[in-house]
Amino acid sequence: MMTATHRRRKPVRFIISCLRAADPHNGIVADFRQVASLLCLLLGGCASLPEPATPRVTQVPDETITLAEPAPLAAPAAVARPTPVVPAAAAPPVRTAAPAPVPEVPAPGNPVPAANPAPFAVTAPLPTPAPGLAHPPPPAIASLSLPSPPTPTTSLPPPPHHPAAPPAAKWLALDRWAQAHGCTTLQKSVSGGATLCHLGSTNGALTLQSGSLIAHWNGVEFRLGFAPQISDGHIHIHPVDARKHLEPLLDGIPRPGKSSPLIVIDPGHGGTDAGSRSTIDAGWEKEYTLDWARRLQGLLLARGWTALLTRSGDTTLALSNRVAFAEQHQADFFISLHFNSAAPNHAEAGLETYALTPAGLPSSLTRGYKDDATLNFPNNEYDAQNLSAALRLQRALLQVNGHADRGVRHARFLTVLQGQNRPAVLVEGGYLSNPQEARRIADPAYRQKLAEAVATALIENAGPSLALRPQPAAAPGGVTSTLKLN
Repeated sequence: MMTATHRRRKPVRFIISCLRAADPHNGIVADFRQVASLLCLLLGGCASLPEPATPRVTQVPDETITLAEPAPLAAPAAVARPTPVVPAAAAPPVRTAAPAPVPEVPAPGNPVPAANPAPFAVTAPLPTPAPGLAHPPPPAIASLSLPSPPTPTTSLPPPPHHPAAPPAAKWLALDRWAQAHGCTTLQKSVSGGATLCHLGSTNGALTLQSGSLIAHWNGVEFRLGFAPQISDGHIHIHPVDARKHLEPLLDGIPRPGKSSPLIVIDPGHGGTDAGSRSTIDAGWEKEYTLDWARRLQGLLLARGWTALLTRSGDTTLALSNRVAFAEQHQADFFISLHFNSAAPNHAEAGLETYALTPAGLPSSLTRGYKDDATLNFPNNEYDAQNLSAALRLQRALLQVNGHADRGVRHARFLTVLQGQNRPAVLVEGGYLSNPQEARRIADPAYRQKLAEAVATALIENAGPSLALRPQPAAAPGGVTSTLKLN
């Protein structure tokens, strides 16, 4: 079998034989000999050149890359040009059949790369592969487009959803607030590590201290929604407390001054709902509240008021019906009378007066009920009047019970107050579980004093033109009572 070297040497011998037969004196032939000699050298050198390398194209598995219909290839250039180097940052990724590299662990805070990269198109020659690749890159293609990759079957779980927190309330510096509201005095003192502030106006005096919910208006205790805080050396108050508590008290609340107001008096409990039981004589709360309400009704009727009772006997009455009764008669004011109990604890004692909690503030008392500060009830339209009336009632009742003050408080769960379209309060006249207070509550003369204190406060709260005037005595409650308590 003739090899490639033999095939290349046969024309060389033919040329040499022709040169030998030529006339050595012929100039043309001599020139030809020179050309032939050079040609022989070239052909002889070609015989020793290695075979040109056959281009190798890497076969990429079909499941990894599927080539689209290629565009017609351009005719190869006469002279090969070097492949331009594409910067690493701009170079598209090169896919080969080489084993997949070890996945790179992302730096903290960087997202994990997706399982399949987004489709791309290569329109420029591929760059020279980095050292260490097992195979050279495939030849340049005029246009290479890859189909969209399949949707990844696994992905990182979404981060937990945290609802946006409501904007924090901007607390108010008390000294600047007092100056803006025309307070006549502002004094500060430090006691036991707490800062005490005393504010005065033409309507009364207010005292509060940092870190405490307890404040005092003209010496009567009431509860704030948020305890004042010290910041930058100044005491700060919550803006809702400022709007719902401090402003109505210091600025003053106009009193209606109605000549003949209508009041609904609600004796707490009744019928099957007996309420708390006295630790002294085993009397029930429903009995004491009804007697107290009747005595109060008689005092107000004697002064020209219209006073109605939600129940005049020992009957069961739903809380919603008590609200509806006041609405039906278009009452100007609503008051619910109760007595407290902490049994089996016999030490608790004192008076409490409750108003509905203003929206935006936490309640002083919840008794296990959900306390949603975003709720706004019809009675919240009278937050300022409720606070003013509650403080007047609490101050008047303290004159009777010996100043056992548990303060004016707020509760949101009191159904009998929520739906009232008028000022409304609830009074706790003492503890039936406390032996000393239970003994006083069982005394009819003491309940008469409680009724007189409430009447004085209500008339004072209604306006100066309705000041309590001496009147002929009336039967307690203005109605016939069959309830025997003395």
